[in-house]
Amino acid sequence: MMALAGSSWHAPDGRLVADRRDGHVRELRACGKKKACLMSPQAVPGEGKLAAAAGIAAPSAIRPRWSREQYDDVAVWIAPGAGIPRWRAANRTKVRDAFHEWTAAGAPVRFRFVADSLRADVRVVWRASLPERRAGQVTRFADRSGWLRAATIELSTRTISGRVQGAATVHAVALHEVGHLLGLEHSDDERDIMAAWVTARSLTAHDRAAMRILYDRMIDGP
Repeated sequence: MMALAGSSWHAPDGRLVADRRDGHVRELRACGKKKACLMSPQAVPGEGKLAAAAGIAAPSAIRPRWSREQYDDVAVWIAPGAGIPRWRAANRTKVRDAFHEWTAAGAPVRFRFVADSLRADVRVVWRASLPERRAGQVTRFADRSGWLRAATIELSTRTISGRVQGAATVHAVALHEVGHLLGLEHSDDERDIMAAWVTARSLTAHDRAAMRILYDRMIDGP
């Protein structure tokens, strides 16, 4: 079992299936107006493209997401990060706001925040850095039917160049990782918060539509 730093909680046992999703963030000041960082206009995608972003390869595909029985009771613990270099107390507020923003956008899942990590379904922890210069990553634990039961979100306190993550960036990365937590996959539109390289700072219409498609298709199961 994998123990989390700063917590006595252990990952769920082998009866659950684990998968990991990650995200990187481009530093906008570094990109400037370089062509590689510009986002070209695209037509609004149809349902097929949005379904792909929602992680739906076909109507019968099993994709991790939360079940109706847990909709109103997903407990979240956000770790204090006082022992992590470059951590700021305001980061916890930015992460909490990211959960609320997805709910306000129409996600059926309702998150409640708890002070005890052992009572949480979702744990948010801080790292001084993550492998491959990732800004964040989430490990999801689902049962054999595809229903999510637990998750760990890890957030880096530093940018790819080693600077302190600003508040807006922390919020954006948290939005991206909560999107994965809900079950969304990466979008191929760089304007979306769910793009693999995060340049957006808020949810887009595409992000919200992908989330609705994912959960609207939960009729008889994953």
